[in-house]
Amino acid sequence: MTEFPHTINIDVFPMSGYDIGEKEPILKKDTSKSQRVIRLAKKFEIEGIRRSVEAILVVHKHNFPHILIFSDTEKNYFLPGGRLRKDEDEVEGLKRKLQTKLHPDLLQHDQIEWEVSEQIAVWWRPNFEDTVFPYIPPHITKPKEVITQYLVQLPKTCSLSVPENYQMLAIPFFEFYDNAHRWGSRLESLPRNLSRIKFNLKD
Repeated sequence: MTEFPHTINIDVFPMSGYDIGEKEPILKKDTSKSQRVIRLAKKFEIEGIRRSVEAILVVHKHNFPHILIFSDTEKNYFLPGGRLRKDEDEVEGLKRKLQTKLHPDLLQHDQIEWEVSEQIAVWWRPNFEDTVFPYIPPHITKPKEVITQYLVQLPKTCSLSVPENYQMLAIPFFEFYDNAHRWGSRLESLPRNLSRIKFNLKD
């Protein structure tokens, strides 16, 4: 099969190579959606647009690519990542978030070298609600958040730790496609956005 010059190759390793443990929970800052809207509105007035990053981590099971996602106690599904600090570089900020969300706290574990690869997508939040778009809607002059997704290369083996109030799931690509009702628009779009990537399934 012909490979075009812009083809991106990513090595993907078996899920069995990752030891998944638990770490301290990450507590929510808000007890309700309305409280979250109020908090974000106040921060927007002071800091301006919120910048967030998300990591797309791919493994394989049964010789098929799977994406690692989180599920919380309310059955919300999302990628590892989070909000950047003011003026923080996106790649360095994503590595910091991965340390917080997935790296074991215990010192005896080797440091994980998070290899941030391709930028996959950019999403815009026009207001403080859940809806996001892969563009800035024409009538929006001040979007409230920009979310950038990156593909992150996992090492062949490592230990990961998940906050105890989260669950880590490995979801096959085909489960996301055309299923925004279950997964939300950002996860549902992943098979399309990753279609230009060639995943090399390694032993």
